[in-house]
Amino acid sequence: MVEEGKTENLDLQDVRITADVEVPKSLLDKVAGLCVPDEEGDCLFGELYKLDGNNVTLTALVEGVKKGGTKNSITFVCRKTKSKRLSIDFIRTSKLIDILADYDKKVIFDCFIRLQFARRYRAKSIVHLPINITDLNNSPFNEIHGVHFVKKRGKEYEYEVILDLLENGKLQENILFKYNAKIKKGMLNEIYDIAKNISERFV
Repeated sequence: MVEEGKTENLDLQDVRITADVEVPKSLLDKVAGLCVPDEEGDCLFGELYKLDGNNVTLTALVEGVKKGGTKNSITFVCRKTKSKRLSIDFIRTSKLIDILADYDKKVIFDCFIRLQFARRYRAKSIVHLPINITDLNNSPFNEIHGVHFVKKRGKEYEYEVILDLLENGKLQENILFKYNAKIKKGMLNEIYDIAKNISERFV
């Protein structure tokens, strides 16, 4: 396992969190006041963001802003970028978070985080990949490059980890879990910290 400098060896690819929230009409009106909904009634926000030292684009999509009285799907997406400015002028995602922070209930987000470890770091996973298959006659494959782990608490999934050895030699780790908290500034950093803590148990 990688110990010293492990955080520096992490190559963040994507962070995606989604929740269905019954946003009060008063807050939806404020969202629509910031960003004019498109033909589908959705609002898209975006900005450049710093996530644990990584430069990322942070976009947020709020669906069904015009409807009200129903659950609105809210999705935040972070993607690593080298750009110093966005190609489109968005209303800043942080302004959306300021509005949604007034929602006084906890929200359950489905979280997906994708990390990669470059080949040069020689990251060692809890299961050595690839797994060579040599004693199965007429098998349709001869190597296993991925493993799906599940940690359950009772009947509920606490988290899932999917390890894949890519063709270019990089080890890719997908981490899935639920995050239950109020919408607030800094929540993406909290989610990423949870993902890193889970990651360290496998790589």
